[in-house]
Amino acid sequence: MAQNRVKQLWLTCACLLLVLLATLPLHAQPGEGSDVPAIATTSQDGFNLVVSEMITPSYACLQVSPPTHGWFAGSFTHLPVKTPVTLGLSMGEMRDGELDADVTRWLGLQPVMTYADPTQYAAYEWFRKDPQGRWISGDPFKVGEARYAGMELVPKQTVIPEEVASQFLSSDGAIWTPWREIDNVEVLPNVNIFRIRETYALPSATVAMRVPYTYTYLQDFLSRLQAAKLPGVTVDELGKTPGGRALQVIRVTDPTDPQANRQSILVIAREHATEPAGSWVAHGMLQTLLSEEGNARCVPIAPGSSSPSRTRMAAPSRCMID
Repeated sequence: MAQNRVKQLWLTCACLLLVLLATLPLHAQPGEGSDVPAIATTSQDGFNLVVSEMITPSYACLQVSPPTHGWFAGSFTHLPVKTPVTLGLSMGEMRDGELDADVTRWLGLQPVMTYADPTQYAAYEWFRKDPQGRWISGDPFKVGEARYAGMELVPKQTVIPEEVASQFLSSDGAIWTPWREIDNVEVLPNVNIFRIRETYALPSATVAMRVPYTYTYLQDFLSRLQAAKLPGVTVDELGKTPGGRALQVIRVTDPTDPQANRQSILVIAREHATEPAGSWVAHGMLQTLLSEEGNARCVPIAPGSSSPSRTRMAAPSRCMID
């Protein structure tokens, strides 16, 4: 008899527990009655990701605002560390003008991340090893000995903590950049969702689809360019955007070449605001032209050909930087 009463008591407790669990919210909301702060985003120049909902303490639903599906970036705080974190971008209700957002456009693409502060100029500085094993900065404004960053496994730098700096080393150990790709991504076409899974070593990180090229970084770069007073290099302002941002052009000329003999090449970058890759291409071209070791030259491309022609041409139709 006593055993039956004990069993009945256990069954009653179990039923009460199930009723209690049924009344709990399906979505855990860290920060609400909890000591664990929820994953959040911090406002940055041109970044467009915000946390819209927390599914679990390690699963955040994100909204891209203003609506655009060509590019995204967000700086996150309170990320759980040393445990997998999922960031889910729902594209279902997004439109870019008359165009519906389609997550399949990101098939095969890999976002990037960094622990560096994206507002710092040095967060976009990369390094390469020379034949002597020395790390050399890609910053065109570092000259002489200032270009060298040691001979250790990773270069001497200030934006990525030393304990995680090796994560940003190339597979061959010859290139270091403060941004690296995130391998674990998932595209769900049926529900128009893009998922990013990563285990973070630090609670603050920036995630983006391609490395950002912000207006703040551009102005910092141009200020350094003007301060360097390089011969033949000028920065002109052509006007303002509707948002009040400067429209600038960088002129690079050979001051020893008579103006009458000069040919002009116009490079336009970033025609679309959500395409930072164009800015980086133009930036890289400019860095090559300004480099101490630069061997840039105009290589003629024969009409109708997609590859450089090494033969001299009287009137080349196109040129590329070699």
